Amino acid sequence: MGFWYKPNCPFDEKFSFVSDFYVHLIINGCWPTDGDPKSLSYRICNALYTLWSCQVIFSLNFTLYAECMYVYENSADLGKVVGNMCLIMIALMVSLRLLYFRGDISRMKRLLTMFAEKIWIDSEAHPKAYERAVRRTKPTFYISLSLWICLVLYLLFPIIFNLTQGKSPDSNDKPLPFPTVFPYDTQTHWAYIFTYIFLSYAGYIAVSLFYAMDAILAYFISFVVGQFEILHADIARLIPECHAEWLRRYGAGAAENGVKLNYLQEMYAKRLHGIAKRHKDIIAFCKELEKFMSFPLFANYGTSTFLICFVGFQFMIAGLKSFGDFMRFFMFFMAVTGQLFIVCKLGNLLITQSTDTAHYLFACNWEGGYLSKNSPLLLYPDIMELQELNRNLPLWKDLSYIPANRNFKLKLMFMIMRSNRPVQLSVMQFTVLSLQSFNKVLRIFDY
Repeated sequence: MGFWYKPNCPFDEKFSFVSDFYVHLIINGCWPTDGDPKSLSYRICNALYTLWSCQVIFSLNFTLYAECMYVYENSADLGKVVGNMCLIMIALMVSLRLLYFRGDISRMKRLLTMFAEKIWIDSEAHPKAYERAVRRTKPTFYISLSLWICLVLYLLFPIIFNLTQGKSPDSNDKPLPFPTVFPYDTQTHWAYIFTYIFLSYAGYIAVSLFYAMDAILAYFISFVVGQFEILHADIARLIPECHAEWLRRYGAGAAENGVKLNYLQEMYAKRLHGIAKRHKDIIAFCKELEKFMSFPLFANYGTSTFLICFVGFQFMIAGLKSFGDFMRFFMFFMAVTGQLFIVCKLGNLLITQSTDTAHYLFACNWEGGYLSKNSPLLLYPDIMELQELNRNLPLWKDLSYIPANRNFKLKLMFMIMRSNRPVQLSVMQFTVLSLQSFNKVLRIFDY
């Protein structure tokens, strides 16, 4: 077993995170560890990793302090203040989320365990659902490329300026990657090199954590949505698959002769119990996810609201002065709004999928007879996973099914009532992760 925590998936030995967010979280000291607390080697490694995470926190916050000092010393210049507030908001948001992730690392460990045991999708058992879940995580990475490009531009511009302007190592006006004021002279030769490297490292911390903390949330939501899709398919196939098993056991004449109808009703109820348990597990994971991500989402919303305004101002004003500034703030704007949009869109998808459960329950053909033309099995064959049903009951589309009994209908009714309450992620009870919340943030930018 390695030092970094990797949850065990009971039904998939090949379980591993397909995204690179966990690598950035490990590098920045935000990933739970695993080992025997009584082991001396584990305690030493864990202490060193804790020291490393403290170093990451110090580096980011020391850079944040230097950026704030620059704003303080240039408070009379609105352009410089607003331009640097973009960087301050990013650093502040990442710093708050970093402190929270590190401070609640045990809950993150529990969340990862629940994810592996209850939410992970086996790529062999449900290949299409798995592919759709992975596909939903990709936009977070693509949008983050804007922020990586922006960081590269911030790091390259001072070097290009020094080379084109003929700045010597002894010059006293050499620019740094980010406008900062440190409590020492950064213009001496070695101090300048050290500060440049330090700011580059701090920039990596900010960008990598900005991406990774949104990526892990997108990863969790994407697979939860995938579990809802699998659940919906199982609900839609409930009656036909029970009939397939019933006919396999008692023959093609079982329906006509009324053989073992009680057994069929028991199969209905047993299958519904299994679906209800999985539904409960999904809801339980989402509640735990909400508890863990509520404050980071609040920090994201709060700072993004101001950040979009600051970036938009710089994009329209400072960006007109040079193409370099235009590209830098354009990438900044795309990254900030894009990341927030992707997370809100996934939150909206979670709400939609959770409330759709009631529709699938009601449309599962509990009333018996022939399938309705509006049955999900006929409307959405690509996501209903019909391979086994087609093999076991080739004529399932043309059969008249036995209706469910009163006990089944009562249980179904209670499940429908629960499914009408959306599964959603709240932002510290301030708002809900959805496209409507994203529109509210953009309306502030209109002003």
